[in-house]
Amino acid sequence: MKKWMHQMMAVLLVFSLFFGSVNTAVFAEEASDQQLEESNQIVTVDVSEYEVEEGDTAFDLLVRAVGEENVGYDDGQYGKFIHTINDVQAEGNYFWAFYVNRISAQTGADSFLVDEDDILTFKLVDWTAESDSAELEIVGIEEVQAYDDSFGFIEGATAFDLIKVVIGKDNLEYDVYDFGNFITGINGLKAEYPDYWSLAVNDESSQVGASDYVLTNGDLISFVFIENESEDEGGDADSGSEEEDPVTEEGSETERVDPEVIQSAIDSATDYILAGTIGDWNAIALRQARKEVPSSYLDQVKETLRENEGQFRAITDYERVTLGILAAGGNPTNIEGYNLVEAIYNGELTRQGLNGVVYGLIALDSAGFETPDGAAWDRERMISYLLDAQNGSGGWSWDGSSSADLDTTAMAITALAPHTSQTEVEQSVNEALRYIQANASQIDNSSTASQVIIALATAGVEPNQPEDPSDSESTRLVDYLLSFQNDDGGFYWKDGYGSDSDPFSTDQAYRALVAYQLYVNGEGSLYHLPLADGEVQYGLEDVVVEEEETTNPYEKVETEPPLPSNNNEKVIDSNNTSESTDEGERLPDTATNTFNLLLVGLVLLLIGVIAFVITKRRGMMKEE
Repeated sequence: MKKWMHQMMAVLLVFSLFFGSVNTAVFAEEASDQQLEESNQIVTVDVSEYEVEEGDTAFDLLVRAVGEENVGYDDGQYGKFIHTINDVQAEGNYFWAFYVNRISAQTGADSFLVDEDDILTFKLVDWTAESDSAELEIVGIEEVQAYDDSFGFIEGATAFDLIKVVIGKDNLEYDVYDFGNFITGINGLKAEYPDYWSLAVNDESSQVGASDYVLTNGDLISFVFIENESEDEGGDADSGSEEEDPVTEEGSETERVDPEVIQSAIDSATDYILAGTIGDWNAIALRQARKEVPSSYLDQVKETLRENEGQFRAITDYERVTLGILAAGGNPTNIEGYNLVEAIYNGELTRQGLNGVVYGLIALDSAGFETPDGAAWDRERMISYLLDAQNGSGGWSWDGSSSADLDTTAMAITALAPHTSQTEVEQSVNEALRYIQANASQIDNSSTASQVIIALATAGVEPNQPEDPSDSESTRLVDYLLSFQNDDGGFYWKDGYGSDSDPFSTDQAYRALVAYQLYVNGEGSLYHLPLADGEVQYGLEDVVVEEEETTNPYEKVETEPPLPSNNNEKVIDSNNTSESTDEGERLPDTATNTFNLLLVGLVLLLIGVIAFVITKRRGMMKEE
């Protein structure tokens, strides 16, 4: 009996110690295998980290990065076919896809010659599964080059990455600035002042440059060559110094378009706009035209904010969305717990050239938002920046160069016009208006006409100006814009480039017509969008804006009830039996069963010791 008891306790002790120590090792091994499998499904090679020699290919860099012994491939008719990387073999539906700068490569890895700034990605992909892709078209002077295939991409790819990879780096010319890459030539077609290459996304003008626009699945990326025959010589800033300041001029009734014609054009454009997806600019025009902004617009904005955790890639996104939220009756200082206005005045406004400052000022003025002490950008700094950027012709350029253009000049006037009570600003706006007047005959498309109409209306100058100031019988600006409207209510861009309506041209023309109507009716400017307090307000009434106290534009403002989580965190239920801290926060699930099993082993050991002692004493008593 005694011998059996000893053997039994020994077995229990060994059993408990074995399982108490081996359990963690088993789970750790499983976890490491899983992590290894995930990490080996994608291999990224930053070419800048290696010394590149002439003729080096992406395959050479891959071998250099992971070792020749870790790359398996077959030589075929079309070059090397990679089937294994780091012992992970592509089998069944899987293959090793090759990406250059996050865009699916157009050649094999052993054919692609690398540049020092390339990022190479090899990813194990299931060819039967859906993947993200985008389409590309290049609209030149006489032809449109549309690619038949869509192009795959992975997270983080930009419009600039797309065109560089698809047409090849040798066919793309660009200048590098602090705010990004400025494209100057595509497939040999160079844009020399005043012409330029414009980016459109899904037939709408992009508010950010190609380097800042991050691709989303299904995008149509268009690079459009814009011809603009405007010349600085026609806009001598001193030529009108003895004339009456155009900022104080008022047009006569005979110059204006029949209000019924304008209303009919707005109604038709509204139908066209509402038939598609409502964007931020659309919401502004709808609101100011006294049309209903669909609730789906604000719902989509909120969903986007939740998904992006209140962050956008470009500063103009914050500015544009702020205006759209105001138009829809929301409050951009606290929407889904985020303060977009604070993100503007503490943002990097100059990263996107002049546009970031222009629309930053417009956004702040839209509802009279104040900037706190210590803000990175207050109104004074924005205004000063714009005044300093004005060139000798009286105009502005998008990239800050000495060559002005009508579109950028019009946008700058729109931003500065509400501040003409300042003498320096009034002088600047008057110079810019003279530049517009001197170059009005060069307006040859609906988009430029729209921006100029918005600027003139905001500055309080009759927008229906004659194309040639010396000829009162020449075509007038608003009449000219109306000539681009189609029967479906939409607008097209330019004669000779197709007459089908497009959302990009329609968006700008719609805003221009609404701005003109507001001007004629004396109802304020297009971007005057006071915070809604019950009933939606129009016109120029002063609105008191209560400032929200926030410390970080990217942090949520605490609200009740708490917002739903969007980062896969578990929601704590009151019935959850998991151990909690005093504040109610659930403890992290980092424990294992090791200590539980050790405790069981110790208890069994203690029982064995007690049993052994009792048995020993009984034996001694029998001997006595």
